[in-house]
Amino acid sequence: KTFDVSEKIMQEIDWDLAFIGIIHTEYANHNFFSKTRGTPKRYEENILEIYKVIDEELGKLFDNIKEEFNLFICSDHGHTSYPKTFHINSWLLANKYMYFTDKEKTDLVLREKKEKELNAIREKNKNKLKFAFLSGVHKLYFFTRNKAPWLKRFRVFIPEKIRTEMTISESRKVVSKAIDFSKTTAFPCPQSYGNVAGIYLNVDGKLNNGIVKKEAYEKKREEIIESFLKLRDPENGKPVVANAWKKEEVFSGPYLDEIADIIVKTNADY
Repeated sequence: KTFDVSEKIMQEIDWDLAFIGIIHTEYANHNFFSKTRGTPKRYEENILEIYKVIDEELGKLFDNIKEEFNLFICSDHGHTSYPKTFHINSWLLANKYMYFTDKEKTDLVLREKKEKELNAIREKNKNKLKFAFLSGVHKLYFFTRNKAPWLKRFRVFIPEKIRTEMTISESRKVVSKAIDFSKTTAFPCPQSYGNVAGIYLNVDGKLNNGIVKKEAYEKKREEIIESFLKLRDPENGKPVVANAWKKEEVFSGPYLDEIADIIVKTNADY
């Protein structure tokens, strides 16, 4: 339908610019591509078939355009597998760049560990129905263990075999919710996606409770960048971070001051 409607409109109106959004590749990769294992063999043909159909339909559409035209193909992102996850919040906490207050509980560490546990369940259980069942039980178990400990009696009804398959650990560290800006020198951009993240410095005079003095800004920024570049995977010794830049090395313009002070990009495995 996308191509039928596009062709009809392009034939009926005198156009200078035509924009066609193709969502099919998005759905194909998100539904069939595993972020931890790559594309399962049984799905490779499905994805390839979708690309073939789109290529054929685009060819038909372009053949009906009689005049010369410029073609731009854009994508919001690609797809690949990444067997490991680098939790930048945990790194900032461990290296004492970021601190939490003791006033409120946080879900940060819980979310990270929940994701790790669910990934372990997914790796152990290739069957989608089994994974759906176990992940549902896990969510309920996780809730009773961390959010509503007074419901802990519920857990006795979960067979030990299922607990083992879920690789759940009873130990759980609860940290605070809010960042303690009176101690924090650097914190992550709240909207960081994929393998690129932004780090803000808690600059005095720019942010409430900022503690990094302007005269120490560059030194602190270079220190953090150097720390990122030195970071190695403890299992194989390879660099975790591909590069880290000062914001002005990547961006420019009137809103540069609002952009994160450091831009970090991890290697493809993270």
